[in-house]
Amino acid sequence: MKNLKQIIEDIKVQGHNPELLQATLWKFICYSPKMPSRLHQQNLLNAAKTSTLKVYDQYFSKSDLNFNCFRWGNGSIKVLLTHGWGSKAIDFSELIDVLLLNKDLEIWAFDAPGNGSSEGELSNLILFAEAIKEFQKIMELPMQ
Repeated sequence: MKNLKQIIEDIKVQGHNPELLQATLWKFICYSPKMPSRLHQQNLLNAAKTSTLKVYDQYFSKSDLNFNCFRWGNGSIKVLLTHGWGSKAIDFSELIDVLLLNKDLEIWAFDAPGNGSSEGELSNLILFAEAIKEFQKIMELPMQ
């Protein structure tokens, strides 16, 4: 939240300069606040098998960004959970707990670039979509 408060202060100061204000507004729109995990969530993350995938960020950093992936269970049916804006994979902890009761499931989740524990300061919907495409490749799933 410290980052977000600083961006808001910058907007107040730069209000009279349209060029500076425009850049700061984009930063405000594309910044996803990162909140710490609660104890139960951290314990669930500790139990996950983790891996890292990569997407190219053509909008902000102009570089590859690593994003963190988490897997629970080893069933034959794969489930991919995708979080929303300003969120992270482990925000689905209660759902993951319930899904783990079904031994036929393998549950995957990830922190999108610029969210949760993944690299990147800023994010957008395209980075979320690119992350899902990377999952499609490793999971050999058809896009629907």
